[in-house]
Amino acid sequence: MPKNYSDVTVGNRIRVQGTLGRSARGLVVTDATGMPLWNLNFDEECPMSPGIAIIVEGIRSGFDRIDVEWIGEPPPSP
Repeated sequence: MPKNYSDVTVGNRIRVQGTLGRSARGLVVTDATGMPLWNLNFDEECPMSPGIAIIVEGIRSGFDRIDVEWIGEPPPSP
């Protein structure tokens, strides 16, 4: 999942899919190679554990940051 910053401007809604990871800056969405794509801001503690596939919805609040409104697992593949 390549990061394309021009798709969504700061302040607009965004939905991304990847793997939940942890970095020195906190929780992140990573791609298939483990490269961090988005840093995640939570109002509360994240209910998911790092290492699982996730979908994140929220507001893009910075160059590589999302204020998370919802996080969940993607539906199972058919």
